[in-house]
Amino acid sequence: MQPNVEISSSVNLVSVNAVLIIAWFGPDTQERHHGVLFNETPPPPKQKMKWEDWELPYYATAIMAVLLLAVGLSAKRDTRIETWARKQALERPVAEEEE
Repeated sequence: MQPNVEISSSVNLVSVNAVLIIAWFGPDTQERHHGVLFNETPPPPKQKMKWEDWELPYYATAIMAVLLLAVGLSAKRDTRIETWARKQALERPVAEEEE
């Protein structure tokens, strides 16, 4: 004996997915917010956060990379075809006048 199985239409699948999404992100389904990022406890008042060992090299490397890219890309030679064509167009009348 075969069970009665109905193939649901795409409209029903969309509505089921919508209900699941609403149920997942609905109220009282997630933990309460504690006001801290990445579940870190904030330092006591009038004290700064202590940096991790990886933070200084990471930020220094990121700043150096940005500076190197900014200087390197601004000093890059102009190799566009339009620049070459403009230079050639300006040189041709001068060369023809000299002959």
